[in-house]
Amino acid sequence: MAKNQNINALILNSDFYAVFAKKITNEIGKKIYVASFDGTSLLKMSSGNIIHIKQPFEEMRKVSAETLLKKINQEKYQKKRYLNYELIDKDYRNEVKEKETF
Repeated sequence: MAKNQNINALILNSDFYAVFAKKITNEIGKKIYVASFDGTSLLKMSSGNIIHIKQPFEEMRKVSAETLLKKINQEKYQKKRYLNYELIDKDYRNEVKEKETF
């Protein structure tokens, strides 16, 4: 990260990258919020506040497979699906359930 950039948040696609990014931001002494889309147990081992969106992977796999089979068989399928996700802070104090489209 360049020294004169005004970055205040990083949004990453995995907990692995989020933990690494938080470690680097702590080392350089910048207050940068870090968020990830994953929700693995890796976050329990990290230091520093990381917000993550825990996705329902099992349900996503099931819906994807069902949709793919219907599409292959030229059957009607639902184009939008709403699946629950959880918005969780690093120390799991503020769990919030929301709905989002898949």
